[in-house]
Amino acid sequence: MFCTLFFFFRYGQYAESAQANAGVRMCFSFADRDKEGVVLQLGWFDSAKDYVAQPESLTACYSSGGDDDYTAVFGEYDSNVVAKIQALGGSCSFNDGMGGYIRDPKGAADADAPAVDMAAAFKTGQMPMIWLSKRKIKTGLLEQAKISFQKGVNRMFNNAPTAIAICEFEVPHESDTLWSLRVFNSFEGFKRHFPVPSAILFRMVFNVVPTWEAFPIGFSFSAPESIQGAIAANPGNNL
Repeated sequence: MFCTLFFFFRYGQYAESAQANAGVRMCFSFADRDKEGVVLQLGWFDSAKDYVAQPESLTACYSSGGDDDYTAVFGEYDSNVVAKIQALGGSCSFNDGMGGYIRDPKGAADADAPAVDMAAAFKTGQMPMIWLSKRKIKTGLLEQAKISFQKGVNRMFNNAPTAIAICEFEVPHESDTLWSLRVFNSFEGFKRHFPVPSAILFRMVFNVVPTWEAFPIGFSFSAPESIQGAIAANPGNNL
């Protein structure tokens, strides 16, 4: 218990210091409810130069760095970020050929969708909804899943500005497997990304969902009432 409390004290110091940088949007850690001595962490950095590595006083609390420990990195990164994350040990996956999108918190204009105010989507004053999962795709259907997924999220980018990150990439050295991230700016934002009825709905339900085989890893970083509402809207969200 002492070691656990000491870890969270150290992590709290790290997170408070890191988030003094305006380019650090989120930075938190909590205990896995099913596995003793295991923590789940999530950070959002606007760019590679905004990345804040965990100090040695914190990383000294980690016990293994084995294959049971894993890190998935979405978006852009550089050699400095790669080196610092790999130094933590465990299995590290860096997106290569990522599908979907991550909106720019600073609101940089997109040439294909200049009407979308990306910065506004980050300023709701409400609790976001966040999912991170590893998705096993049925054998032989990975390419279909990737193509149909991208066609669906292309529609979401303009039609659902409240969906601020919808992205996936293949897990290195694991066949037919994807790391998947979903970030919505609020529960209301979640509801807007999948309007009923819509072309988005039909694209995802009839072309993407049938390719899924299993979810070996699935976590929701959301308020209890929000995830309960999401499950009520779609029982498939109960990972």
